[in-house]
Order: sequence, then structure tokens, then C-alpha cells
Amino acid sequence: MVRALRNPFTERMTDLEQTGADLEERRAAFATASLKLAAVGGDVEAGKVEAGQSAGLVGSIVPAAEIVRRLGGGVRDGPGRAAGRGRTVYDETVVDGLASAPQALLDLVQGRYTGKTVVWLGS
Repeated sequence: MVRALRNPFTERMTDLEQTGADLEERRAAFATASLKLAAVGGDVEAGKVEAGQSAGLVGSIVPAAEIVRRLGGGVRDGPGRAAGRGRTVYDETVVDGLASAPQALLDLVQGRYTGKTVVWLGS
């Protein structure tokens, strides 16, 4: 069992199961898609967009602005203070704006970034 977000791939698999397609036909359809196709290739229509085990840990839906408010300066200032005193050295990539987040995720998965990746939402 794989948790996945609904897309044309999952709808096709559901249709095959509901219409009684045999195991080999379902396996063949399943093999046409991959997580890499969605996560690296960006094809979220034909790829497997897995929700993963962490989906079961979601306890509430919170707007992004609230998450940023809760984190406050901790993400932005915490490591910086320690690094400024020479105690911590880290590699960080900062991308500007929520619109940059999907490409930043793809770049991260493809190994273009090392260390921490931050999507900056504030001013």
C-alpha cells in the first residue's frame, strides 16, 4: 500500500481495481509511473506523488503565515547568532518567495543544494 495524492495516475489505478483488472494489468499500469517522475521530473500528472508516512502525523491544517509566525526568527536568527560567534559553520541556500518553493524542492532533490534550504517569506 502506497499513500499518494490524487492525480490521473491514482485515478487510473483506482479504475483498474474497481473494474476488476487482473494483477498483471495493474502491475503494468503501476510500473508506468515512478516517484522520480513526479519528484525529480516534475510530472505530477503521470508520476506517483507519494504522501509518505508523515501524512498520518498531520493533526491540523495551518496557514503558511501562521507557521512562519510560530517559527519567528528561530530559523532565520538562531543559527546566524551561533555562526556569528564562530561556533557553527553551515551551508545555506535561501530562495525568495513562496513561488520559488517548487523549484527549490526540485533543486534540493536533484542535489543542487547542500546544507539547509530556506524559502524566505518575510521582508
